[in-house]
Amino acid sequence: MPETTTSCHGTKRRSGDLNVRGGCGRRTFEQSHVAGKSGATEEMFWLNEPDAWELSDSGLWVHAMASTDFWRQTHYGYTRDSGHFFYRPVQGDFRASVKVSGDFSSQFDQAGLMVRLDADRWIKAGPEFVDGDLQFSVVATNSVSDWSMLPIGATGSILVSVQRAFDSVAVACSTAEGKSYQARLSYLDPAKSAMVGVMCCSPEGTGFHASFSGLEFGPC
Repeated sequence: MPETTTSCHGTKRRSGDLNVRGGCGRRTFEQSHVAGKSGATEEMFWLNEPDAWELSDSGLWVHAMASTDFWRQTHYGYTRDSGHFFYRPVQGDFRASVKVSGDFSSQFDQAGLMVRLDADRWIKAGPEFVDGDLQFSVVATNSVSDWSMLPIGATGSILVSVQRAFDSVAVACSTAEGKSYQARLSYLDPAKSAMVGVMCCSPEGTGFHASFSGLEFGPC
């Protein structure tokens, strides 16, 4: 069954016009946020559009809603596919990166990049608040989820990057303090095109604000 998404594209607008509560304007990341042909914009879509989000020249701001998550079965026994995902379709091999920050405060508050084939096969990566500390977290899912964490000691924004090459996705991050890490190399079915973009979730908290800037897509 196809996933239900909301198309969001359109022309550049003043940031004061972009606070959305319910419904969906038609808008894009502008050329300053999406690598591509000169003057072009890229159509992007919401999976599980949040009640409040704002797109401006400085990037994308999202209020991650309470009880949202992406997870399948492992350890906890439940499946959740309710996290917020703002994405574009990408064919073949690619690279993507984005700078992420947020007011992470509740257990498992998270934000970052997602590479998704469908509800059963996806990878998400980015900062996540776990047991009182901000970790760099990667979840690779092929029917069931596999989670890894990396302590990075970051206090500012984190640059998250992914690169898909045939049947693999390499995940890396860099901190504002100048430290870089290769976080994960995971399998992903090479036979399908992917959806790629930013995601955020607040599985156990009351919600939080996440910010994304400098989103870029490009060939490997």
